Amino acid sequence: EQFLESVWIQSRIDPDVILRSAPTNAGLRWDVSMNNELIPANGQQVSGLVAGVNEAVIQDFASDSGTDLASFGLLPPARKITFNLKFPGPPSPDGSAGQPQVMQRVLNLGWKDGDEQRLFANFEGEPYVYELDPSFVSLFPTHPIKWRSLNVLTFHKIHLESITREIAGAEKLKLDYQYQTDTWTANRNGMAIPTLDRAAANRLQERLGSLSCNGWYLSAASAHRALQTPSVTFSIVTRELDPARGEAVKKTHRVIIAGTGGDLYFGQLEGSPDVFILSHEKYRDLIRPVTTSRAAQ
Repeated sequence: EQFLESVWIQSRIDPDVILRSAPTNAGLRWDVSMNNELIPANGQQVSGLVAGVNEAVIQDFASDSGTDLASFGLLPPARKITFNLKFPGPPSPDGSAGQPQVMQRVLNLGWKDGDEQRLFANFEGEPYVYELDPSFVSLFPTHPIKWRSLNVLTFHKIHLESITREIAGAEKLKLDYQYQTDTWTANRNGMAIPTLDRAAANRLQERLGSLSCNGWYLSAASAHRALQTPSVTFSIVTRELDPARGEAVKKTHRVIIAGTGGDLYFGQLEGSPDVFILSHEKYRDLIRPVTTSRAAQ
């Protein structure tokens, strides 16, 4: 993976997936191209793709003629995956770094008409056709949003001013935080709460401050309809440095969440068109009570 510069996934219907790597002090970072912009990708998913390709088991050698690719659904392929690699070149005579070596490998995947349970593969430019486990194709989701990082929202407690949680038909809870004294104050529906559980408030902040989802939802129209009547809305106010102004400014992050009618929940961060999915467990953790039978310390 360290020599892999980019991955390009093409399919017959969906938009192309373009993944690009960039070295950082913490290791290799992956981005995915969406709407002509590079945004963080799910690095674990990319690592899983690389491992899956390296560990794939050939079930059968289907052909070695290279002339009947169309009969295996490989011309054109159902999936075309281009791997662009760059290796360090041999050192120059003076000991300096040599010219990097660039290599491209193109993997084509397909199946015969009406028989998607048999998956065939061919490396472009080679005559061999291999049969692979049909689950192998699941390593290559064909829409960019399926590769997006699962991180939804990140903020540090040092920047937090308040969290407001509105549960439909139940409560409007506001938690104000003072970092200098590490203290919380709270009110529910405009009334002060003397029995705030500091540990529960801290847990809510931690969950929202590193909010991650279980996936991204492609059929956004139905999700947007559900989000018109959210079951819970969070408004998080932070004060963070604005590099352009050179001073700290208030910023409000608004997260809305709505049920899907099942065990999953739709969510959306205000300002983003994309819809994420939360499990029932994650949703339940976000709406847990923050009061105790004892007065707040």
